[in-house]
Amino acid sequence: KLIMNLFPHQLQFIVDEFRGHVVEAAQNQMQSRVLERLFEYGTPMQTAGLAEEALRQAPLLLRHSFGNFVLQGVLDYGLPEHRSRLVRAIARDAERLARHKIASNTVRKALRSSAPADQEALV
Repeated sequence: KLIMNLFPHQLQFIVDEFRGHVVEAAQNQMQSRVLERLFEYGTPMQTAGLAEEALRQAPLLLRHSFGNFVLQGVLDYGLPEHRSRLVRAIARDAERLARHKIASNTVRKALRSSAPADQEALV
């Protein structure tokens, strides 16, 4: 709840603490929720480094019960280039991910919220 009550510039110390630890944090129930809120309430430029780290391990996080929510945060609030990179990562294995119990949620969000060109890459 703290994150929701701070201005974006006041969140920087939290963003800084996650640098270099995003993949591990995304796989933890509580820390993944903090990352989700950072994407939601921070600025896209402020969270760009966090998105970069998460995207490097997108295949792992897409299938993870907490990590997939962090990637959905990238789709909802990330920079357009990060959204596109995530869609490309999904497109590489779209059929299998769409059938995966956990990953299918992120695939569905990508289909609904991505730019038209990115949506085409998924179908």
